[in-house]
Amino acid sequence: MKPLTLFFITLVLLTSCSTNTPETTPITPSDLTGKLFLFAPELDTASCKVYGKCDCCMDDLFFVDDTHFVRDLYCVEADDIRQGTYRLENNTVILNYDAEFVKAEYNWERDRDNTKNAPEHLVSLRRGDRFSDTLFTSECKGSLVLMDRGSESMFYGQIDPQQKPETFKLQLQDAKIWEKLRLMRK
Repeated sequence: MKPLTLFFITLVLLTSCSTNTPETTPITPSDLTGKLFLFAPELDTASCKVYGKCDCCMDDLFFVDDTHFVRDLYCVEADDIRQGTYRLENNTVILNYDAEFVKAEYNWERDRDNTKNAPEHLVSLRRGDRFSDTLFTSECKGSLVLMDRGSESMFYGQIDPQQKPETFKLQLQDAKIWEKLRLMRK
């Protein structure tokens, strides 16, 4: 009788431990469409805020509609603005980047131009490789967090608390970047 009792206790413990992992609410297109996510290498789990204090380590990911996105990878000297399509699969977000992207390079000549008539950025269309990226979903105090494991380290994304999606799009339009994004010429 004791071996049978021990077996059932072990079975109950194993079963209860396997369901003890946190559940993430299934993600839907409405969780992303029209939203702007700020990505950074650090996540403060007490405040659920992402942050980073480095060059080239933060970016914004804008989900234009239920299939298209624009991602602005910020650096002091130049930003890469990439576009593509996305899909939801098993509570992950699969980003498929187009080969064409926009490079906005800081115009150093502007520093020497006393009239400040020179553009702040030199904007050009570039061609690279197509690639895909998978974002994993999680929650922090009920708020959606996207996690990009990247090639070197983890990046965390949350709804950008500083910038509205409309402002992000307007800034890209004003800099003539939006019109260069072939996919987004709507």
